[in-house]
Amino acid sequence: MSPKFEYRHNDLPHDSTVESLLIGSLLLDSSNLDVVIASVESFDFFETFHQLVFSIILELAKNRHDVDLLTVSELMKVHPEKPEDFRQRLNTMAMAVVSTTNIKAQVRIVHDMSVRRRVIRAGTAIVTAGFTKCSLSEVIDAMQEIHRDVMRRATIEG
Repeated sequence: MSPKFEYRHNDLPHDSTVESLLIGSLLLDSSNLDVVIASVESFDFFETFHQLVFSIILELAKNRHDVDLLTVSELMKVHPEKPEDFRQRLNTMAMAVVSTTNIKAQVRIVHDMSVRRRVIRAGTAIVTAGFTKCSLSEVIDAMQEIHRDVMRRATIEG
């Protein structure tokens, strides 16, 4: 019988405050957007709302539109997955920012927490694979592929 490895979602490494400050910084001053986009993707954010806001920011950047509180709020207004209190949450993120000078440190923290979550998920997958009835070479191949995937995301640009 294979053991079942479980953990609660909220037990995974994350820092919601830093995520919020990073997005708030971008809403106030998008001059560091290239630095952030080079290292962070939507799925790197732990909070679903932060993932949604950052995906909108990425879409704006991709289409060469201004990234600011008003523009993001307007796009969020028509998004089918927006929470009822999205305006208040966006305003709170922007108002919490005292300075945007720490944005690189915030990027590093968000990225590192994301990689740690991937390591935990990968470790769980590797242990689970070890208990399967697959051949040893299949288990090792799966383990190596999981390892390669984590290592691809572990490096940060900039």
